[in-house]
Amino acid sequence: MDFFEIFGITNKRVATFELNDKKLGGAQGFVDLFWPGVLLVEHKSRGKCLDDAVDQAIAYR
Repeated sequence: MDFFEIFGITNKRVATFELNDKKLGGAQGFVDLFWPGVLLVEHKSRGKCLDDAVDQAIAYR
């Protein structure tokens, strides 16, 4: 929510957290944050390759 507050958005209903969705190929997964038509977020732990987050986000959309 701190990220959204930077833009004056204090209501977390603008986005869905842990959205259950299908990836390309049909596997189930969870999008960390999805704001339809605006933003898709995939987080990774410190030290993890961010390319994995990009690949995961692309697989959802």
